[in-house]
Amino acid sequence: MLIALLANAVAMALWISDSLACESLRSTRLQVNGLWGALLQLHAWWHLISGFGIAWFLTGLVIAHPSTRHLRIRRIALI
Repeated sequence: MLIALLANAVAMALWISDSLACESLRSTRLQVNGLWGALLQLHAWWHLISGFGIAWFLTGLVIAHPSTRHLRIRRIALI
């Protein structure tokens, strides 16, 4: 649950930073272009990290709930 909290806090900080510095980030992305420009897409990072945090949160809920303690989680190959 702590990982979920930290991930969502980082994601929120990135989203707020992106909102506050949108114009300067946009001009910087145009100047650097390519991969470095993509790394400055803070709103995209928000989506990725908040999704990671939500997955950890849901996993924590399943683990913490008394009725799910007997369940076994197995991995399924999607290939």
